[in-house]
Amino acid sequence: MDKKDIFKDKIKSYFSKCLHNDNQYLGLEIEHFLVDKKSLESISYSKKGGQRDILIKMLDLGWEIFSKEGENILGIKKDESTITLEPGGQFEFSIKAYENIEDVKKDYIKILKDVYKVIDNDKDLILIGYHPNTKIEELELLPKERYDMMYNYFKGKGEYCHNMMKGTASLHLAIDYKDEEDFIRKFRTANFLTPFLSRLFDSTPFFEKKTYEKNNLRIKVWQNTDIKRSKSVPGSLDKNFTFDDYTQYILESEPIFVENQGRTLSTQRNKVIDIYDKHNFEKKDVEHILGMVFPDVRLKNYIEIRIADSIRYPYFLSLLSLIKGIFYSNKNLKKYYQMSLKYNDEDIKKLNNLLIDNIHCSYKDIEMDQMVMELIKDAKRELDAKDVVYLDKLEELINNYGSMAEKLKKIDDKSTLLNEITAKNILKD
Repeated sequence: MDKKDIFKDKIKSYFSKCLHNDNQYLGLEIEHFLVDKKSLESISYSKKGGQRDILIKMLDLGWEIFSKEGENILGIKKDESTITLEPGGQFEFSIKAYENIEDVKKDYIKILKDVYKVIDNDKDLILIGYHPNTKIEELELLPKERYDMMYNYFKGKGEYCHNMMKGTASLHLAIDYKDEEDFIRKFRTANFLTPFLSRLFDSTPFFEKKTYEKNNLRIKVWQNTDIKRSKSVPGSLDKNFTFDDYTQYILESEPIFVENQGRTLSTQRNKVIDIYDKHNFEKKDVEHILGMVFPDVRLKNYIEIRIADSIRYPYFLSLLSLIKGIFYSNKNLKKYYQMSLKYNDEDIKKLNNLLIDNIHCSYKDIEMDQMVMELIKDAKRELDAKDVVYLDKLEELINNYGSMAEKLKKIDDKSTLLNEITAKNILKD
């Protein structure tokens, strides 16, 4: 067996061992900016009261360090939740997967309450898709070796690579797959639905301290960020996309860096197949390379849907409700999978481009406004009342404003804007 076949077998075996029977879990990762309350400008990691000081103070609340470089704390954990820092200092809260959305909410609130116990009174956490009042060159890059390598690697890889790293904040949702057939249906359906999820969860009214005149900046940024590892995985809607196909995509990727005996080593432009020794290619290596591609729908030991902007409460829970009502309903999953069979990769690219210019766009037999409302209504029919309430809130937002981004564009006062996007909103409920 040659080297490529050994790698293929190990990666595919990883996917096959990550099956979840009939679990219907939802995992959440959500990013926040730390800002000055008055100016909404970014707070740097090393500044007094910045991210480093906040993480240090949280150790007194029972949190433990799990990521550190030198004296710089970069990630902490408590129970089964984690807080990590993204390249621009964004706080990412990662919450364990639950079947019950209210359990996700409870864990999020626990994390948030601890943060607000230690955060300075003149600072706040906000939920928004792009930094509201600091330009990209003004944002300090987090002091982490791997981020330095990524920053340098991305030079020349796309106009908005560094904007992606330091200026964006996102909302990621993980769902289970029970076997390869279930993966095939969910992966294709998720890729098909990405423009509609973008439409519903656009929370980016600003770009580089100016009002963004178009829509769904996140699409534009990722279209111009190393496209070989971003947006749709090639072929995901052009064929019956299997574990083998995703494995081939991973083997052709460039992992940017590897961890070796406690050291982080740059891999330059080399591909996975060129870097690893076939005899020492272990599970930890598979997990690393799977995390070094950033498509809208990513496969790890779950399917990760990565298209939504970071968005204030209750709308980040609306995403959980919507995905639960579509992907964990046999009826709805079948409906949208069958619908997806009429479209290919190029169709989704064209629909994304239309959406940037017009949120009320049409393409072939798709009417965007009709489609997003149909998704919400279909999901509602499959959910309990306690989950439907979050879709009611989303539907109200879309009917009244078009999107969260459009609502925020109408606000011209920083204090009012802060009240709209502060993470504290969930504590007022």
